[in-house]
Amino acid sequence: MADIRPDLNVDSDPRELTDAGDKLYFTAVGDGVGRELYVTDGTEAGTHIVKDINPTADTSSNPGSLVAVGGTVFFQANDGTNGAELWKSDGTAAGTAMVNDINTQFPGASSTPTWLTNVNGTLFFAANDGPTGRELYKSDGTPAGTVKVGDINPDPGGSNPSELAKVGNQLYFAANTFAAGFELYRSDGSTITALPEINPGTGNGNPELITDVGGTAFFRATDGTTGRELYKSDGSTATRVADLNPGGGEGLPVYLTAVGSTVYFGANDGTIGRELYKSDGSTITLVKDINGSGQSFPSELTNLNGTLYFAAFEGTNGTELWKSDGTEPGTSLVKDINSGSADSFPQDLRAIGGRLYFTADDATSGVERWVSDGTGAGTQIVADIAPGAADSVPAGISPPVGFDGAVYFAADQDPTGLELWKYSDTIPPTVTIDSGPATGSTITTGSPTFGFSSDDSPSTFQCRLYATGSTPPAFGACSGASSHTPPSALADGSYTFDVQGTDVGGNVGSASRSFTVAVPSNPPGDSAACKKARAGLEAANKKLKEAKAALKKAKKSKKKAKIKKAKAKAKKAKAKVKRAKAAVADAC
Repeated sequence: MADIRPDLNVDSDPRELTDAGDKLYFTAVGDGVGRELYVTDGTEAGTHIVKDINPTADTSSNPGSLVAVGGTVFFQANDGTNGAELWKSDGTAAGTAMVNDINTQFPGASSTPTWLTNVNGTLFFAANDGPTGRELYKSDGTPAGTVKVGDINPDPGGSNPSELAKVGNQLYFAANTFAAGFELYRSDGSTITALPEINPGTGNGNPELITDVGGTAFFRATDGTTGRELYKSDGSTATRVADLNPGGGEGLPVYLTAVGSTVYFGANDGTIGRELYKSDGSTITLVKDINGSGQSFPSELTNLNGTLYFAAFEGTNGTELWKSDGTEPGTSLVKDINSGSADSFPQDLRAIGGRLYFTADDATSGVERWVSDGTGAGTQIVADIAPGAADSVPAGISPPVGFDGAVYFAADQDPTGLELWKYSDTIPPTVTIDSGPATGSTITTGSPTFGFSSDDSPSTFQCRLYATGSTPPAFGACSGASSHTPPSALADGSYTFDVQGTDVGGNVGSASRSFTVAVPSNPPGDSAACKKARAGLEAANKKLKEAKAALKKAKKSKKKAKIKKAKAKAKKAKAKVKRAKAAVADAC
């Protein structure tokens, strides 16, 4: 997309690709400036250095640990004067500045911010101010708002916070004290809470790989007796889920990955070797013994739309791309990319725009970027950037990043070298109607509701509903973000419902259903006319009852005129009842 260093075969080596707002940030090596912060808007003309933070010729500021907070990117950099400190940028030179010189112990001293983590718009990180050592800090992007959250270990050595991770609305991390060793902590930004020790005494619990699974922290740790196993915390305590490898062994969970309320990971039970496991927090379950005669070494676990993707060694096909729905039958090879027993070694798995991007080697094209929709047919090379068996993707460079509907990554091609590339997705999303009348069905309501989804998230939808056989109208707004109900009841007849989904790349997919509406007529006695006739009969019977009572009273008086008048009224009332009964018969 852009050759930052146009000299023949000289690399700019883009790293740390980070999407912040409407810009993509990364670090690169430019001619005469060393490694500095760069930005792109997705065009070659819009790809440029943001600022030469360390202006000494050919000297790098070495920006690192890039993290987005809203439309601002925060990072560590060294301007050559203040040491390695916290910086921020809005993508302009004027808007790129040091946030705060945290370590002023001596000129050029560095606080070296690490573990930069965004928790609901607040930046947390570990830094060293000199006198109190490395502790937990937070920042709102202003000098005054960049402060130490707490001095966990009141000693110049500091508590060395690490493993910072957002879990729910809190920050979880590991920190060290002389009394307790490395244990689990959490913070809301105002206070720091030490959770009960995992390894009591001065031993280290060593919580690592902290992962948010539906607001619960899952991680690996050791109590000093069982080795490193899977633990969880609700913020009040930390408990071991299970001792997967009992005795002197350790399960050593790796690649902890949340899929809904389940955490998946690779682990070793000491019997079948390293395989794929899952846990809901109550127990640990083997998903599948993929390599029955050895170990499958599942790695690179990645959640794509509720399906787990990973690399595994099955024993026959080499290390290839796999997927799982959490069941043994639903755990299968996606594609044998490097056919036979050879390995394609899928790495850098990233879920972007409803697709899985990764690197692999098919033995023909070398190590290149690949894309998959979860099917064998839909798993294909993005492009053979370095033609033939040469590798365009050297080890250790940044994984791809989704931005503005495209996928960005670094790749090496002769003669430009290792530079920034852009891949525009041209694959239409698969749109599915998940609920509502099935095709060919007959429904008895004129107000059906359709629910739909796309495998390429986020997608926007448009709908149309029309009489089958008529000219389809233009697509219009659906009644809901992912559902549609007609604004008024449909009359009896045949109808077609179409929904169209558009992904961020502008690709369009659609789905359709045809059905029939046949609303039953109102049952006898339930029509408005029948109800009116019945009310008339009830009123006529009431009048007849009153007339009969009046006649009885008149007869007791023995007055002929009064009796005659009462008889006439009773006769008239009987006639009305007769007419009312006829009306009921007609209407009901």
